[in-house]
Amino acid sequence: MNITIKEILAEIRSKELVPVPFEYTPLTGGTVSTLVSIIYNGHKLPHFVVKMNKPDNIHAEVTFLKTYENIALFPTLHYVDPSDRFMIYRYIPGVTDERQVKKRTGCVR
Repeated sequence: MNITIKEILAEIRSKELVPVPFEYTPLTGGTVSTLVSIIYNGHKLPHFVVKMNKPDNIHAEVTFLKTYENIALFPTLHYVDPSDRFMIYRYIPGVTDERQVKKRTGCVR
């Protein structure tokens, strides 16, 4: 079953998995994932990230994040869809790689 990020966001709203109302902004950086940030209460920084991917990928990432949940570098899980269609995790501000490598060419900007 193919599902869109807009359908996932509608489900998040209807189940109130994060405070509603909220706004979302697409994020770049997901090579095969679809990512959006969730902002509410008029804040400028996002509160959460919604990541949508193939169920096997989400399951593997959730397993990784649960295994290393005590490492502050990794985000804290907020919600995992029971069918592993998507996960919601807390947004961590900042940059993890300042080199800005172009993924397609492997060249540093």
